[in-house]
Amino acid sequence: MYNNPYNFTPSNFMPQTPNYTPVIQNALQGQNTPQYVNGIESAKAYQVQPNQSVMLFDQNEPFMYVKTADASGFCTIKKFRLIDETNKEEHKYVTQEEFEKFKIELKNTIKKDEEV
Repeated sequence: MYNNPYNFTPSNFMPQTPNYTPVIQNALQGQNTPQYVNGIESAKAYQVQPNQSVMLFDQNEPFMYVKTADASGFCTIKKFRLIDETNKEEHKYVTQEEFEKFKIELKNTIKKDEEV
């Protein structure tokens, strides 16, 4: 071949950087960790980039907030109540149908007592 005084070849033109991680990827990885706030006012003050969403957990109350910013940076917040379902059997609830049935039975019992 010919003598290349600059030692230029396509393989050494772009330096190889092993373990290179883009800055944007590093910034997004921080969003996967839980973010904590102190109430709704703190959630309102939490900064969110345009077109991004973040989950915020309240440290004082059983609430979670989802704060979303649109393309112009306008934010909306949705508030969710967290319920511990560990001991779900302890929480006995009545369905609407069962309640209505109970009401009818109670009314009938009261009517019978008034007739006697």
